[in-house]
Amino acid sequence: TSTTESVNMTRTTGCLATLILISACLVGCAPDPSKDAPAATIHAKKAPATPAAAPEAAKAEAKAPEAPAAPAAIDKVTTAKEPSPVKPGHVSLGGSVSFVGSKVTASQECMFRTWSGTAIEGEKDGDWGLNIEIDVKSVFCNPKDRQPWSAKLDKHLRGEDFFDSEKNPKATFETTEVRVEAEGENTHVIKGNLTLRGKTKLVSFPAKVQITERRVSGKAEFSINRKDFDIVYPGKADDLIRDGVVLKLQFSGSRV
Repeated sequence: TSTTESVNMTRTTGCLATLILISACLVGCAPDPSKDAPAATIHAKKAPATPAAAPEAAKAEAKAPEAPAAPAAIDKVTTAKEPSPVKPGHVSLGGSVSFVGSKVTASQECMFRTWSGTAIEGEKDGDWGLNIEIDVKSVFCNPKDRQPWSAKLDKHLRGEDFFDSEKNPKATFETTEVRVEAEGENTHVIKGNLTLRGKTKLVSFPAKVQITERRVSGKAEFSINRKDFDIVYPGKADDLIRDGVVLKLQFSGSRV
């Protein structure tokens, strides 16, 4: 009898522990932001970057390209001021590049304060490419509501557990294809090589793009799996970091 009671007590204790864990998760688990964003498609192979060709005036300068002007630094609240165009066919972009990562109990939004972007216009109307270069050391978390621990988070993200910025100071995106494909508010699908932490993947994602006689503008919001780019740090055992990360891009620039 005592053995039976002991077994029943063990089962009861185990059940109670399971219920407590489930209840704690239901109460304390934060939503996963990556579930609300369309996932980027990862293609089998890296493709050579083939942005749309620039007009003849820009081709003549191809041997000694002029570096695009870097957008102004972004402060805690505002976005970058739009830089001046660099040359015909190349539109220098301002805007913002940010991401949202999450763990079981919370999510964090971070931005990159130093980046440059260029829209390259093609010879035919509607042909264009998008190139972006990011200084990952400029990562800046909780820009709208900095906390006492935000600087520590910035430092951790720059380190080996995440971006490993000493070995891989830049993240880049180089367009290989842009096609019109409307779905919801998105108007295009952008395909290209995304390099993060030294790992390059050919990805495609939806975007809303508007091109007029005077301006190029657009925005995109999509999720990637951080482990595809060798960012595998698990986090604390009782507060694991989720694999899905939401990337956010907003850009605009004046056409020549």
